[in-house]
Amino acid sequence: MADSDVELPPDVSSTGNESVEDEVELPPDVEDDDVVPEATSAQQHCSCKLKCFSKFAQDSVELHRNSQLADPNRMASSFHKIKVMVDQRASTDAKIAWAIGETKVCRPWWEHYHAIGHKQVDDLVKLSKAGHSQLPERGARMPREKLKADAVDVWFLGIYQGSSEPSPLEDSGPSSGDRLEELGDDSLQHEVVNGSSHPLYALSVQVGEGVNKQHLVPKRFLNEASLGSLWALYKHDEKITEKVSRDTFTKAFNKHWKSVLCFKHDGQGTRCSICATMDEERRRAVSKEERQEVELRKRRHYERHDADRSMNVRSNKMSTDPSTFQLANASTRVVKLMVDGMDQAKFRTPRNLAASSSFSQAYRPTLHLTGVLIFGLMEVYFLLNPDTKKDANMNCSCISIALDRCRALLESLGPSYSLPRHAILAADNTPREAKNQFFGTFAGSLVQRKHFDSIEVQFMMCGHTKNELDQRFSTIATVLSKAPVLETPEHFAECIRKNVQPLHGKELHVMVLDSTWDFQAMFEKYNCQISGLTSTHLQPNANHLWRFERRESLESSLVVEVNNVNWADLPQHDDDVIISVKQYMSSSSLSQKPQLMLPHCLATKIDFATSLQPADRRWLSEDMLKEFRKTAQMVGREPWRLFEAEQWLETWCTENETKVVKMPPKLEMVLEFGTGFELAALPDFSDLFIPDDPMPRVVKVGSRKVLKRPAARQASGSVMKRPAAGMRRPAAAGHNHDGGEPSEQPGDDNDDDGDDVSEQPAMRRPAAADHDDLDRGEPSANEAGEVANPPVPAEEAADVAYIYGCTKCRYAQRGCKQCRDKATRKYRGYHFDDDGNVRRRSVDVS
Repeated sequence: MADSDVELPPDVSSTGNESVEDEVELPPDVEDDDVVPEATSAQQHCSCKLKCFSKFAQDSVELHRNSQLADPNRMASSFHKIKVMVDQRASTDAKIAWAIGETKVCRPWWEHYHAIGHKQVDDLVKLSKAGHSQLPERGARMPREKLKADAVDVWFLGIYQGSSEPSPLEDSGPSSGDRLEELGDDSLQHEVVNGSSHPLYALSVQVGEGVNKQHLVPKRFLNEASLGSLWALYKHDEKITEKVSRDTFTKAFNKHWKSVLCFKHDGQGTRCSICATMDEERRRAVSKEERQEVELRKRRHYERHDADRSMNVRSNKMSTDPSTFQLANASTRVVKLMVDGMDQAKFRTPRNLAASSSFSQAYRPTLHLTGVLIFGLMEVYFLLNPDTKKDANMNCSCISIALDRCRALLESLGPSYSLPRHAILAADNTPREAKNQFFGTFAGSLVQRKHFDSIEVQFMMCGHTKNELDQRFSTIATVLSKAPVLETPEHFAECIRKNVQPLHGKELHVMVLDSTWDFQAMFEKYNCQISGLTSTHLQPNANHLWRFERRESLESSLVVEVNNVNWADLPQHDDDVIISVKQYMSSSSLSQKPQLMLPHCLATKIDFATSLQPADRRWLSEDMLKEFRKTAQMVGREPWRLFEAEQWLETWCTENETKVVKMPPKLEMVLEFGTGFELAALPDFSDLFIPDDPMPRVVKVGSRKVLKRPAARQASGSVMKRPAAGMRRPAAAGHNHDGGEPSEQPGDDNDDDGDDVSEQPAMRRPAAADHDDLDRGEPSANEAGEVANPPVPAEEAADVAYIYGCTKCRYAQRGCKQCRDKATRKYRGYHFDDDGNVRRRSVDVS
């Protein structure tokens, strides 16, 4: 095609005369300059021909709407206005003439003007047409059935009263202790219950009056790590037949229980090791079957814990019964004593809330607080000096003093009152203060001296030991946190007396103890060693209940074991104290046979009045005394001027430095012998036994062991039992521990005979020696030769008798570096012989 035949469009062609721009027409909203405004909010409520929005000013409409919304009687005033318009109709079928004043409007605008909804206007019109002259009062809402929600609330209530624990106030170190000391917010310990519909309203305590009246319930803490683990616990609860969904469970927890059932966080108390381990196993489980298996094991663990809690609550109620302390019921009732110690964060002395950082960083001694709660009678709190040892002596002394107070109170009530013949001692599960042989011997001595016919010592499972006494400690901590200045132990005691109210109107006693009685030294005369009371790494399952009773109250079918060889030939007596143990408080059967714990003939030979002496204090170092004296000087200067605190610190440091031991309060009941009553069996609280529990550690009452360290033995009886370097075991043949040539062993003549090896006795390590020799303590003169001369080859007997070998130099004939250093310094008889070998002492082998 030729170029001349191509025709371009007019807008492209350069020769076109017509302009395309003239033919293009734009929409009116683009060409016109006038823009139509959008409808206002008032216009959106009126689309009628009356154009009601144009009859009223916008500001006045908004002002009227706000006043209507703020009027609590808005519905009543709107009803009267509608009632007037309904009555003005010409007939019943006529339409309502909607008007605002004299201005006629449409219904949507009337509703907008009066800030009322369309459905509400329909209801008011129906009431007006029905002949109502007044707006009827709104009735109560019909109750809705919430059976499932109520059922899960009952389950949470059981968790709150049983499995949960009081506030875990514990001192986790210097920094946390300073933080706890300044806490004074009651919301950390209690929660306000609003309304009688709350499940805990019946358990709340009213505080304040008038507008300040509140109902408070104590917060409690769970060993669960999260809500998911708590849901797993609920899901595997076999007591619940119809379980709610996870959504209903979560709603019920968030509505009523989230603020009172708290989860323990890191550093907040001590979690149960079993619960923590199972939570971690559940978190790491990769399959549904593994999670279910862990949840079932944890459910079983909680069933045991709940059963122990039930026993604890049941014994509390029995002790608080008003008829418990009547003389007529003494042989069949039980009194419960609970003993425990509080954390030390609140008792740094002196205490001043207005102090500066330099004051809080100063060395301040910490008092000890131990409480004894006698259910149904009184609460006794003991403030002890900082240098008092927290051991079994402290618990035994506090319980003895509390028993004297109880007996004095009952004697003041009249001759018809007396302590029951059975007692329960609930203590913290710690070997330092309670779960040891001395505390058990103390309980057994009370039975032997006939103050009680039987005593049960109960321990909660480790990690679940928070009890009613810990809840009282939380109250004391709150009281002390608000005290501005406390200078001496007596000031702390006075603060507790004035601000702490005892439970159920019982008596409150607060005492300051300067020292305790040394029960341990007195009980050592019994030559009694009770092993197996506490758990170990290899044997983690221990018994949680000890029962002490006299032989006369035992069933004749029970066989009493005697494990102490020194007591095997002693005659049986009705007053012999027998110990029986159970693995858990709720176990229905004993974990082992009863055994003799304290023979009568041995117990009567010890006079408590002369044998019981004050216990030694914990002697402080010179550096600590120096720091405490600096604190005394600081608090006595400006601006603090705490003169009483300065004097108390100086006196306390001087007494500790000069080793002054003050006399504790005189004991009465423990030093006497009680009178016997007609025997009656102690009520059996156990009602749940879960089989297949791990067997607990065996408790054995034996003779007391003698210290086996070389330094504790007499010089004449010190003998070496370790083989020397020359006497290696056959298994060590060929090994060169000294870097030289390997020594030649008996029978090692590079042939296959091996006759000499079979003829020579194999040497044993000291750890493999006969344990009977080790347990007997100090060898006698007749036995010393046998112990010191084990069967060894004749040519090496001199080396075995002379050379001392420790665990590091048993293969080094001349001794290791440490032993050679001791021989150079002639430390405790170490020396070198003529050949340069390390010896401990010279021995004449000839």
